[in-house]
Amino acid sequence: MELSNTPHTNWIPAEHLPWLILELEMNITIREIQIKVVRHMMEPPIPMDDKIAKNIVMQMNMGEGKTSVIIPMLSLSLCSSSSSLVRVVVLKALLTINYQSLRSKLGGLLNRKIFPFFCRRDMNFDLTQINIIFQRFEQALVKRDVVITAPEYILSFDLLAIDRCRRQELELGKSMLNIQRWLKKYARDVLDESDEILHVKYQLIYTVGGQLQVDGGIERWKTIQSILHSVKQHAASIAKLYENDVCYKPSTKASHFPEFRLLSQRRFSKLCENIANDWLNNIDYRQVDKNLISSFILKTDVSFDTLKNKFSTHAIQQFLILRGLLSAEVMYFALKKRYRVNFGVNESPTFRRLMAVPFRAKDVAADNTEFGHPDLAIVLTQLSYYYSGLTASQIGQCLDHLNQHQREPELIYEKWISKEDQKTIDSSIRHWKGINLKDSQQMNHHLYPVLCYNMIVIDYFLDHFVYPQEAKQFPHKLVASAWDLSAPSRTKIVTGFSGTNDTQLLLPVHIRQCDLPELQKTDAIVLNNLLQPENENYQPLTVNTNSYEILNHIVHSKTMINVIIDIGALFIDGTNRQIAIQWLELSDKSKVDYAIYFEMDSIFVCDRQSQHHPFQASPANERLDRCVVYLDESHTRGTDFKFPNNFRAAVTLGNGLTKDRFVQACMRMTKLGKYHWLTFWSSHEVDQQIRTLKHVTSNKSQDETIHLIDIIRWVYENTQQATWDGLHHWSTQSLSYQQKVNAFQHVQWANSEQQFTFNLLQELATHCLEPEWIKKILASSSDEEQQRELQREVEQQVEEERQHQRPIPVSPQKPKLHDAVKQLCSVDSSMLDLESLTEVFRRIPFAFNGSTFSQDCQPSSWQKNIWISTEFQKVIKTLGESLDPFLRPPRWIVVYRNQHVIFVSAYEANWLINQLKTEFSMKKTDQSFTTTLRLLLPRIKHDQSILVNTPTLTIPPSIVSHGISPFIIPNEWLVKLLIFNGTLYFETVDEQEAYCQCLGVCPKPRTKIENDAFESGWILVDGFIPQEEHRLLLQKHGCRFTANPLRFIQKLIENRNASHAPRTSH
Repeated sequence: MELSNTPHTNWIPAEHLPWLILELEMNITIREIQIKVVRHMMEPPIPMDDKIAKNIVMQMNMGEGKTSVIIPMLSLSLCSSSSSLVRVVVLKALLTINYQSLRSKLGGLLNRKIFPFFCRRDMNFDLTQINIIFQRFEQALVKRDVVITAPEYILSFDLLAIDRCRRQELELGKSMLNIQRWLKKYARDVLDESDEILHVKYQLIYTVGGQLQVDGGIERWKTIQSILHSVKQHAASIAKLYENDVCYKPSTKASHFPEFRLLSQRRFSKLCENIANDWLNNIDYRQVDKNLISSFILKTDVSFDTLKNKFSTHAIQQFLILRGLLSAEVMYFALKKRYRVNFGVNESPTFRRLMAVPFRAKDVAADNTEFGHPDLAIVLTQLSYYYSGLTASQIGQCLDHLNQHQREPELIYEKWISKEDQKTIDSSIRHWKGINLKDSQQMNHHLYPVLCYNMIVIDYFLDHFVYPQEAKQFPHKLVASAWDLSAPSRTKIVTGFSGTNDTQLLLPVHIRQCDLPELQKTDAIVLNNLLQPENENYQPLTVNTNSYEILNHIVHSKTMINVIIDIGALFIDGTNRQIAIQWLELSDKSKVDYAIYFEMDSIFVCDRQSQHHPFQASPANERLDRCVVYLDESHTRGTDFKFPNNFRAAVTLGNGLTKDRFVQACMRMTKLGKYHWLTFWSSHEVDQQIRTLKHVTSNKSQDETIHLIDIIRWVYENTQQATWDGLHHWSTQSLSYQQKVNAFQHVQWANSEQQFTFNLLQELATHCLEPEWIKKILASSSDEEQQRELQREVEQQVEEERQHQRPIPVSPQKPKLHDAVKQLCSVDSSMLDLESLTEVFRRIPFAFNGSTFSQDCQPSSWQKNIWISTEFQKVIKTLGESLDPFLRPPRWIVVYRNQHVIFVSAYEANWLINQLKTEFSMKKTDQSFTTTLRLLLPRIKHDQSILVNTPTLTIPPSIVSHGISPFIIPNEWLVKLLIFNGTLYFETVDEQEAYCQCLGVCPKPRTKIENDAFESGWILVDGFIPQEEHRLLLQKHGCRFTANPLRFIQKLIENRNASHAPRTSH
């Protein structure tokens, strides 16, 4: 190739000695077009109008030496010891490779140092380190060294300066801003792969402030989990009805989630209807209300006002979550994404988050990136774990948590295991009592295989170990984007180049596309090479075709295929190594000896003996004609193999493939159109899209054959759609950039004499902050994915020691024993008038004095014979403190003369125990004992005894004597005690009925009469019957509460049990 180039036709070596030395160093001849490109980038055409951007990017075809030749030439020519510091900006993923390449070319005879620059938020620079960085920059300018960095490091340094000012580290912020001013004056940036660096979706975000739980809290992910369980139930029927619009593979067990992906938006409405019906059938609303709710969550044109004053705030919040998922189509955009291709969990050991993140390519997580929409992030996290399953360690976490923190682990475990086929599981794990958490054999051979894909276990893991820690939002953020890379405040221009120019309409306004006239035909050349007749080979694949089947098709194709360019990411059910091994096993041993693949961004070779070696150290390096090569999606750009002539590649086509990615992939075959050829293999989903577009654009042509021009038309259609979608990001970034411009309006970057005063620094920090979310605005647009999915480069605020505001220390009340309490034990004295002894005894509502419960407890509704001692209410003596955290647990009661129940403190109970025992030992044989001290426990587990009516455990024991039965507290009294102590479960149906009678509640299941009453509005959604006449008609005449007490009961249960009240207990 070099022999065909006439050297030095348009440049004089004597005038450019560094270029001549570079030719010697690299053993190349610099081509004529490369000289023209370098000169164009050194001195681009100056626009006559100052309003036109001076910064430029240009297009140059793949394989023309952009990275290997032109960047070294620019690095040599642009640097000046007095005016310019060359800064080469490359993609972060290619930084190491480009650094090594530049160092090998410029570090030898040319003796230029390559200075890599890194900056991240977790780098806690101090003032000394910042000064060293500044000195290194100044030294690089003088010695004409070259700086190489990535765009996120440049933007991170800018944001870090503002963040230091925000944190009142003003001296450090001032020094960093001085470095920025110096760089704006001297730095001359060259962007390699500028279309990616300036991509409209790219932005860097510093989150600011304390973490807050995502709006809606636990209800948000519980609602999403409920919806996904509905999706599982309806997946098979939807797939059967619309097999061409759904990718479906049934699960192997009833407890697993099936492989389910929507290929078309047309069928989502049917799924939404099924989900809405399932959800409405599980809630207790009147039919007219259900119709209203259904319309609201399924139709975007139903006003929010229709729900006002009809439902509680909590209920409306649930409706809004459902509306976002269904009518705003968040669930659709989640269900159309491909696991391991578009999303997944980043399993890198250096990445500490467990929620799903965007993927750039198959099995390649985008660094420090998250989904901006919380619902989308939660849905994709659920799907990621449903598809991947839990690890043995994560199963162990769930079991440990069950054992240590749950009151009834047996019931929860029974719910898990009930979803499994009992015939297929080992008898040792069928019941909780058989689980041995220390038995690794039981875990690895029985528990893990059974539970790892169980949806309920996965939900439990996410509920307790992922969402509480990671489903967070921040009040503010600092944002930087491509607009900051090309800002006009710089003295030097910015230039860049790329192999495509498809994103030129979405470039920041300060940079423009400016191609050489000689290179304006680049797109036409590429298209001409693609449209050669030898490339007319299209193969559609069936639904659910796996990697092995695709390889089998490729191996048995008419012409031998040597390269797979998997830009469509169709080989997702295996690692690159596994795919390479399978291909080698299927291939002809007489023609193929090696399979080449990428692993951890390095090239490896597998031979026939199943040995794996680095490519550079393998004989395959010199024998590519005996190799098959698998290029996964992330390596279909920027890789360079010198394939022999007559090599043919299989290019896979995946959903949303745009022209720039398509062309970059195809041009891996550098001699395309002459000695290299392509075949195209599409997924069923893409095949449907191509055929639909062909029918729309070909005037109902009868030709059903898919030609190459149809594929290219489809690619251009995707590119056009991607441009439209990018406009939302473009406008958002422009507004964000303008806010920053306004914040820096008093900074004169060109004036080195201007001082950064502390007041100015504080103003910068304040004005650069943006709100992380906008409250009380409901997004109504349903046709832009960008309003549902925002992929953001996020550098989380580093965990640091924070000063927590803890409650003021309180002083405990000193216990006291009143004489009236002592008199309770007297058998011979007359009965005390409790109502007159207000210093010692009060009715039960007095227990809530000083707490928020006093407002809702409805004092007049409690039983008149249930009391507390004043010492029971007194816990602390600090005034002005809410007593909510200090409500005394009601454990000890005195049944006084079988007529009154009095709650007493533990101090009082301790005295009464001894006194009552003494009195009992001295009583006459025929004397009955009607005052007893009893222990009352809340029933927080099924079948738990609360001891209060156990005769042998009362003090003194209530044993049968002389035909007198022990006194049993009647249900009418008992239910008030159960309400007061936060009981969750009932022992008998009579006890439950008495409880519901007391509260005026009509529980489910209901009779026909009760259902009619519910539909008529007599019974509220939560079961309370507000009108007394309706209670009488429904035979709920025992209610003592005039207003709905259920919210009060729920709060009291949560307080007593230090947990969320369960939705159901029976």
